Amino acid sequence: MVSRLTSSWVKERWSIARQQREVYLSTFGEAPSVREFYKRPENNPLLQRVKKYAITYEMEFKNSTENYKFFIPQETFYIYTLEENLETRNQIENNTKQALADIFETRRQKEFILENTEVRGVEREDIEYGVIDLNKLKIDKIYSTEIPKAKVTKAKLSNGKKSSEYKYNLDLWR
Repeated sequence: MVSRLTSSWVKERWSIARQQREVYLSTFGEAPSVREFYKRPENNPLLQRVKKYAITYEMEFKNSTENYKFFIPQETFYIYTLEENLETRNQIENNTKQALADIFETRRQKEFILENTEVRGVEREDIEYGVIDLNKLKIDKIYSTEIPKAKVTKAKLSNGKKSSEYKYNLDLWR
C-alpha cells in the first residue's frame, strides 16, 4: 500500500521532471523522455548542464593616517546558469565589482571600488533536485538568487568611533 505522502511526493517529482524536460526541449531543441528527468541530479540531463556558483565578495580599506576605515563586509550569493551560456569567472567577478561600484556617484569612487573590491570565490556547488527556478532558467539562461544588500560602512577609528552604515541593492544584470 502506497501512503498519501509518498504518492504526493511522487506526483510532485514527476511534475518537476516534466517541467525540466520542457526547459531542456526549448533550450536544446530535443529532449530525452520524462523518465530521464526524474533521475537524481548526477544522472538528470538538465541538471548535468546547469551549474550553480557561490559568489563571495568583500572590500576593506584602512587609512591609518586619518584613522579611517571604509568597508563592505563579506557576502555570498548564488548564480545558476546553463552550460552553453556560462559566463567566465572574470565576467562574473567584473559584474559583481561593477554592481558594487554602481552604488557610488562619482567616477573616482567607482574606480576606487573596482580596484579594491575582492571577489573571494566563484565556487561551483552541487545542485539539489527541486531548487532551480525553471521559469527563470528557461527565459534568461542565467539567474542569481539571494543577492544580499551591499552594506557599506564608513568608520572613524579614533576615540570618537563615528560610523555610518548604508545598504544598497545590487544589480548584476543591468
